[in-house]
Amino acid sequence: MVRERLRNHAHLASITGSDDLATIRIATVASRQGDVGVSHAALAQAASPEREIDVATGRVAGSQCLPDWEGAVALAREAGRHLLPQRSIRFDIALTPRGPMLTGADRGRQGADGVVARAAVRG
Repeated sequence: MVRERLRNHAHLASITGSDDLATIRIATVASRQGDVGVSHAALAQAASPEREIDVATGRVAGSQCLPDWEGAVALAREAGRHLLPQRSIRFDIALTPRGPMLTGADRGRQGADGVVARAAVRG
C-alpha cells in the first residue's frame, strides 16, 4: 500500500514540541438508535505518552486547544455511523493543513483482529 505522507497542522508544533506526525485518538460509542458520541480522546505521539484531551473543548491536558477539534469530532462520529452495527470504535485522526484526516480505526484491542480500517481518508 502506498499512502500520502501527512503533515501536522502548523499549530500542533506549539502543543507537541515536534514536527513528527501526531494523531488524536477519539473513542466513539454508538447508542442502540445509531447516535454516535465521543467517550474519550487523547493526543498520541511517537515515543511520548498519550495526553488526555477534554472532549468538550479540545484542550490538551496542560496545554492549549487543538486546531479544528470540531472537524475531528465530526469526522469520528461520521465514520462511526458508517461502521454500525459496531458500537465502540477508536479512531486515529491526523490534524493536517487540509483538515482532519482519518488514519486508522480499531475496536481498542491489540493485534490484527482488532483492526477495522487502515486508510488515509479526508474528512
